[in-house]
Formats: sequence, structure tokens, C-alpha cells
Amino acid sequence: MKKQDYASYEDFCANYDLKAPDNFNFSYDFLDPKAEAAPNDVALVHVDDAGNRTDHTFGFFAEQSKRLADA
Repeated sequence: MKKQDYASYEDFCANYDLKAPDNFNFSYDFLDPKAEAAPNDVALVHVDDAGNRTDHTFGFFAEQSKRLADA
């Protein structure tokens, strides 16, 4: 994908268009390979209203995705 530059947040909201293939599967195409290569890399940081921080790794999300797929 070609990198797009936007003049402002409003410009981004008005003009952003994600061009993903029809058969794109986020878990299979991105998450699983990333988790295999670097399972302990942080994928998401959650901070609740009290300031408690929880880091979730790519490995965690890959495990959860597989668990959901097997349900």
C-alpha cells in the first residue's frame, strides 16, 4: 500500500480509504505471522480509568484468535 499524507485529522477522516484485498484475514495474514516472529512484542496497551496498565502481546492475541476460531 502506498503511504498517504493528510493535512489534518479532518482531512484524514474525510479522505481515508483502506484498500484491502477481499480475501484479507487480519488474524491469518498479519497477526499469526507477527506472533510467530515476535510473540512477546506488545501489541496493545490498555490503561483503565484508575491508571492500571495491562500490556497484551501478539502471542496473547494469536492464542485468543485461535481459541475463538475453535469454539
